[in-house]
Amino acid sequence: MVTLTEADITQRSTRIGRQCGGCSLCCFMLDVVELAKPQNMWCPNCRLGEGCAIYHDRPGICRGYTCAWLVNGSWPDYWYPLQSKMIIDFEALPDRPVTLRVHCHPSYPDVWRQEPYFTDLKRRAERGQTGPNRYRVMIGNGREWTHLVLPDGAVPLAAQKPGPPPPGANDD
Repeated sequence: MVTLTEADITQRSTRIGRQCGGCSLCCFMLDVVELAKPQNMWCPNCRLGEGCAIYHDRPGICRGYTCAWLVNGSWPDYWYPLQSKMIIDFEALPDRPVTLRVHCHPSYPDVWRQEPYFTDLKRRAERGQTGPNRYRVMIGNGREWTHLVLPDGAVPLAAQKPGPPPPGANDD
């Protein structure tokens, strides 16, 4: 799993015959710190059905974002974000496990449990545990990661609220 350049993203998506088209769901679901745009709000530069109004000057986070459906033909067409109500990507941070992230639209928080999506995610979890490129599969709704998908099901995660630990958490 490597970070793709803008040229790589274009080349891969063209090769498999995919394009964002009128989707732009990433412009709604992801936060863009450089633009002070929070998650689950439309970017003010997004023109629905057309794309980004500042495409040539968009922030680096937008240039580098890689929608897994867009660049990887192993994801079936029904994973198209506007159809599935999910966007999928990989995150690789230093000293942390590589994560296949499934971002669910806030109006459809349990869509990942529906078929054929859940079966696909369990298969991806199996590959992530046994394949040469190890990764985990996480489900997110808004700012919380709610489930870890395993080959035989999904495990709910304790809600991770931002902020300091509760009183007494650090007492010895």
